Amino acid sequence: MISEQESDLTTIDDCWNRIGVWSREESRCPELERYVHCRNCPTFARAGRHVLENRVADDYMREWADIYAQNKQTRAIDNRSVVIFRIGDEWFALPTKKIREISELREIHTIPHTLSKGSTCVLRGLVNVDGELKLCVSLGNLLALDKGTLTNNRVINISHQRMIVASYEGGDFVFPVSEVTGTYRFHEDEMRAAPATIGQAKGTYTEGMVEYNGKQIACLDDELLFYSLERGLA
Repeated sequence: MISEQESDLTTIDDCWNRIGVWSREESRCPELERYVHCRNCPTFARAGRHVLENRVADDYMREWADIYAQNKQTRAIDNRSVVIFRIGDEWFALPTKKIREISELREIHTIPHTLSKGSTCVLRGLVNVDGELKLCVSLGNLLALDKGTLTNNRVINISHQRMIVASYEGGDFVFPVSEVTGTYRFHEDEMRAAPATIGQAKGTYTEGMVEYNGKQIACLDDELLFYSLERGLA
């Protein structure tokens, strides 16, 4: 049975398909010489208005009413963005907004009388960043990290090493890392608590763990981390 809407549509003479510009037949509408294209023809315009003013079929209305009545699937928006990097064998992340620059490895100029403080000293020296001398610190010493099997076996790729410039309360900290993979966005609900087996120093500064490309990434508490670095330099 033909619906009312379908009945109305059958009254439209689609001459543009029979003898108009969309026709594949040799016969052509004589009005084409005047209007050049069917869309400029009053007949085409009247047919368009007829379609738009047609009453919408009841079945069509019910179908879309059912669609809009369905429960919407909601997805949590990723609200955390971090930069992931490696120090030795360990993977870490810091908030992207705290990272000002990632550059090639630069020469570190040591400061006299700082090496005597031993391996726990966070200050490594000074580096030239865009013509300015910046303090270079060691996250490895702060987090009590060993050199790792990659470094001990000399498998580490020197070309991957980078320096990260991080901003904190108007100042900058520069620290070398073994590798930077880039930024990663995730929702905070994806973050899990750090395992009990994590080292004490590393655990102190770890806000939580996330998985990225099969790796377990320790998301560092940037406020505590930079505060401790600042105190270590005092």
